[in-house]
Amino acid sequence: MKQPSASSSFHYGVLLTLSMLLVMAGCQKAGPKADRNLPSSVPTIKSDQSRVTDRQTAPDSPAQQELKDPAPAAAEQKAALVRSKWVGSNGPIDLNDPQQRSAADDPLAFLKMCREQYLAKVRDYRCKFHRRESFRATDAEEEQQIEILYREKPYSVDMRWLKKADHAKRVSYVAGRWERRGRELALIVPKGVLGMLTPVGVKLDIHGPEMRAASARPIDEFGFKKTLDRIIERCEKAAGDPRYGLRFVGSGELDNRPCYVIERRLPYGDGEGEYPDRLLVIYIDREWLVPTGCFSFADDGGENPLGSFVTTDVAFNVGLADSDF
Repeated sequence: MKQPSASSSFHYGVLLTLSMLLVMAGCQKAGPKADRNLPSSVPTIKSDQSRVTDRQTAPDSPAQQELKDPAPAAAEQKAALVRSKWVGSNGPIDLNDPQQRSAADDPLAFLKMCREQYLAKVRDYRCKFHRRESFRATDAEEEQQIEILYREKPYSVDMRWLKKADHAKRVSYVAGRWERRGRELALIVPKGVLGMLTPVGVKLDIHGPEMRAASARPIDEFGFKKTLDRIIERCEKAAGDPRYGLRFVGSGELDNRPCYVIERRLPYGDGEGEYPDRLLVIYIDREWLVPTGCFSFADDGGENPLGSFVTTDVAFNVGLADSDF
């Protein structure tokens, strides 16, 4: 498809509008039937090794509630919106669990082990991706839900919006497939009227100025491995700073699946520095050993949310082909 003429303000406006889409991705389109679990050779941890206990306190009595403010602080309301939908009960560290003991002893080495296991076992996967970066206290409908098809080699991502699409209903990228003047492109199929005008989509530079303005994370940085890469890289970069911290805090649940929970703290500078957040709460699926949930905050206590990124309905090694992208 030809690139829209630079002299056409209408088409240029289309490109600017479409640049908002390459943010993150979610679930899979219809494809080959697959098991939700990894092959049996992938290490798993039996559910009876540790039990997750609920450490939430019992609700106050009506008399106690009357002594409190009638409504929680706005920051607390926003923070509650970040994780309550997906996160279940938490539990303490169980040192009888070898994986938990490893994570407690050296959480960075544990994250690197998760990455090694992923690289050894995963070729592709389907999933649903749930992304939220707006946290107005009264707006509970900001979360995007996206179908994702993902393949490691060649690096391929197909995103189809199911909920809260901004300007596109589909984004597809395959490394090396589309190029223009040495720049890699992604195919964007817009929604609504623009989609009717360009039903086969338009191609945009994945690292162009419009894309960079739309999202700090381009489409070629999506996926479990890329997420682990970024977490590990920033931990190593910040390791000499006294404000840096990485610790395993125990077991947890995400989307009703047992997880290991790790907290990372960086020398965050209110969005002006080189680090993306102060606190990142990472949920590593206990069976799959991949980061299925990341919750980002601007503060130490987790009251000022920046982003919520959750992956559900994962099916590994489904046999994706070029035609799926």
